[in-house]
Amino acid sequence: MTDCADAAPAGRALVQFGMVGVLNTAIDCAVFAALVAAGAAPAVASAAGFLSGAANSLVMNRRFAFTGSAVSLTAPATLARFALVTAATLAISQTVFVAMEAAGGMPWAAKAASILAAFLCGFHLNRHFVYRTGA
Repeated sequence: MTDCADAAPAGRALVQFGMVGVLNTAIDCAVFAALVAAGAAPAVASAAGFLSGAANSLVMNRRFAFTGSAVSLTAPATLARFALVTAATLAISQTVFVAMEAAGGMPWAAKAASILAAFLCGFHLNRHFVYRTGA
């Protein structure tokens, strides 16, 4: 449960995480579009786009969204936690994408839903596991 003292910083971090996420999403969608245009399977293109955006995420979120964190971006433990969160978030994203596409959804609609799912889960996982205060 979050108390009132934690709510304002969490809200600020969520907005900043979202701003970094816009850049990550632009990278993700550019890679997705290029690969689909080149003939790649949409699910493969979606995963490649996601991972491309995630590469930007590690540094940008530490710098802008989770500024109270003392984690070292080069520490093996931080990189391992980030890799686990990225893998979990990718699994969530791909599950949503594949399920929506299998249900007859258009690839871009499935991509949008997968981005939203990844954003919501990714914020909480990153905040409490990768960039946790005092880590």
